[in-house]
Amino acid sequence: MKKVVVAFVAIALLILCASEPTWILFATGGVVAGLWVRRLVRYIRRFPRKAFYLGLVAACVLLALFTIPSFFIYRMAVRNIPLFGRAKYSADISYVPVSDSWTVKDDLLVLDTADIQRQLHELRYREAIRRMQQGGDLPKVHEDPGELARILSSCGWEQQGTVDSTLHMVQLRTIQLRTRWLPLHTIKDISLPVMSCQSICLNLDSASRAVLNIPKYMVVRTFPAISSRNEMLLGENERLVLPLDLSPGETAAVQLEVASPLARNKLGSLILKGAIWKPLNWIFLAFCGIFSEQIKKGLLIPAAKFVFRFLHIPFKEEDSRAKGDESHEIPLQSETEPPPE
Repeated sequence: MKKVVVAFVAIALLILCASEPTWILFATGGVVAGLWVRRLVRYIRRFPRKAFYLGLVAACVLLALFTIPSFFIYRMAVRNIPLFGRAKYSADISYVPVSDSWTVKDDLLVLDTADIQRQLHELRYREAIRRMQQGGDLPKVHEDPGELARILSSCGWEQQGTVDSTLHMVQLRTIQLRTRWLPLHTIKDISLPVMSCQSICLNLDSASRAVLNIPKYMVVRTFPAISSRNEMLLGENERLVLPLDLSPGETAAVQLEVASPLARNKLGSLILKGAIWKPLNWIFLAFCGIFSEQIKKGLLIPAAKFVFRFLHIPFKEEDSRAKGDESHEIPLQSETEPPPE
């Protein structure tokens, strides 16, 4: 019977390992666990009193291992309950040619300022009650209207006051561009600032946008797409407006296709956009059709001769002279024609 069981297990392991190698780990774990269970059962039968006390100690240790981390995780979760709110964000992006960089002014209006302040006050009150339940005195909790501003200020924002009871925060950044002459266009990202700070998580409002003040023909395409492009009356700059209606799965950044200094003109802009190629395609097609024979004799046949000569392959060219001779050949006299008198 034992040999039959061993043979069955061996065959099963061979089949399972051939189809899925990870079954080796499962089989090894099962064998080790079975051996330890058998040893534990034997120990309990031989020393039931020791086994009882050891089992009690092991249960207490396991309970402590599972309870203490869960308690600390719960306390941290209670302290850092995320408070969500809406924010109207606008970015004023300008190009500085002297330093070849972007200067970005991030403007943030917290639309749910009053609601977030109320949630912060409730959170502090719950923390005070929990401290009192742990044996301390109940501290006085006052509503602090500047708490939200201090939290955002700790993450780099600067308070600019309030606009219609909504908190107004500003942040200034400088992003190096490093323009290259080649290739003719490159993709540059301008990341949006992080909208979460400590326990505050702000979501972009649908009215958020980015405004670019840049030289004309510098940016070919953008993502998100441009909603308006206006040339300034004075100077060689233009103003682009991009709506920041981003989905949660998209990268929080503005992507710009920046043209090389060689292509920052009307012709270069048309080439990079592909607008100049649409009419030229048909013009080029008609040109090649009209001059097809000249292109064949003057370009294609010499190129083929060069390639064949380079590969040491004999090139067979049509004998144009023979064709010409055949075309100018005098027709033979028909046998059916009567002889001349």
